Amino acid sequence: MALDTSGLENWASPGDLEAAAKDISSVGADVSATVDGLSATWSGLSGSYHAPEQVDVLAVFSSITPHGDVLERATAQTTTALDDFAATVRLLEMRRTALLAEVASFEADPRRLNEADPDPSLGPVPEYALQSDIDRLVLTYDDAVTDCVAALKGIDGTEGDILSTLSGPEVGLVAAGLSNYASTYTYKSVEVTATRQVRMPWQQFRFTPSDPSGVLTDAEVAGDRWYTMGDGSVVHISDPAHPDHASTVRERYTRNGFVPAVEWRPSINKKFYDSLPAYRARVDANPDSWQPSSEPATPRPAFGELPNGLKAARVGGGVLAVGMAGFTITDERNKAYDSLLVEHPEMSEAQRDLRAMEVGAVRGGAKTAFDFGAGAAGAAVGTMIGGPVGTVIGFGVGMGVSYLADQDLPEWLGGGTVKDRFADGVEEAYDLGKDITSDIGDALSDGWNSVFG
Repeated sequence: MALDTSGLENWASPGDLEAAAKDISSVGADVSATVDGLSATWSGLSGSYHAPEQVDVLAVFSSITPHGDVLERATAQTTTALDDFAATVRLLEMRRTALLAEVASFEADPRRLNEADPDPSLGPVPEYALQSDIDRLVLTYDDAVTDCVAALKGIDGTEGDILSTLSGPEVGLVAAGLSNYASTYTYKSVEVTATRQVRMPWQQFRFTPSDPSGVLTDAEVAGDRWYTMGDGSVVHISDPAHPDHASTVRERYTRNGFVPAVEWRPSINKKFYDSLPAYRARVDANPDSWQPSSEPATPRPAFGELPNGLKAARVGGGVLAVGMAGFTITDERNKAYDSLLVEHPEMSEAQRDLRAMEVGAVRGGAKTAFDFGAGAAGAAVGTMIGGPVGTVIGFGVGMGVSYLADQDLPEWLGGGTVKDRFADGVEEAYDLGKDITSDIGDALSDGWNSVFG
């Protein structure tokens, strides 16, 4: 058979790619600088430009800077995609050169192309192996082309930032795991032996016995004791002048306290217990598989009484949850802002910023609510199973649902993520509610004006 090297021909030139990338980058920077200059020029004219359309014109030019930034970022992304492709092609060209030399050497030996040659080492096998190497290199080049095209198609002029990473599913999975682990930390009531400083009992005050032999009189036993001071004066033990009057001693005592404890058993779901006979029967038959219900008489510590480690776990879990919600809302706001720049260039900066914050709150809130719902579903599964195994499985269910809902669906299902679709639905419902409210307000206003003028 003849070797097919057609796939090694007509490759893109790395030099041409890099030159094009440089030109595109330069154009993007020039356009952005021109836009910034126009905005600055018209802003500088605000005090001297007077016309009926003054407000509209100045508003337009004051909000064009972000559009220049979008174009510059888009050209920078294009430059990166082309430079990366050029670098890949340059590496592949080295392999292509070596492979073409091997092909030329192979074809220069007619004996190796004769399939009837009795020498098995000169049979068709080396030819097939060489064609396989050619096909693999062609496939690698085609993959590089596909990656470059995908990168170019994905260019939107938006700026990736750390928020996208922090609000992503991988970080969310770690945060959920830490929060779940923190939730297993609780407390148990124990008797704690401690010491404290108390005033010295009067029985321990120094005094001068009336009988030097040490036998106390009945009055001294009852507390009528006197002490001879260094200057010869005599004071009663109840007198503040007595040297032991303000003295303290260390006293040991016991008190109820709380120490950290790890509880892997799930708590009893009261609603399930009251409404599901099977669940109630399982709990009653295996009470040790669930956390005991707190009795009203059981001492419960205030937050300040909790051990420091448990305080940190409680606060840390809350901070993680609030922080992830904040990252999600802010990331959705940034995505909405970038999208509005491209899809609605007619918006002013104030309008765009207000709408972006609105969309970010709605979509971010929807995704956060979805995560809490996934956690609640996991908790329900865990308490139905019971025992530490139930808690672990419940954690896994909640975290798994939330993580999978953040993964892109296949194209035959429309792409996107389940969370994005859920957020889309919430956003549409929110906008519909806004429109209905606005229509009702307009109707009421029209009716008022028709009656009262």
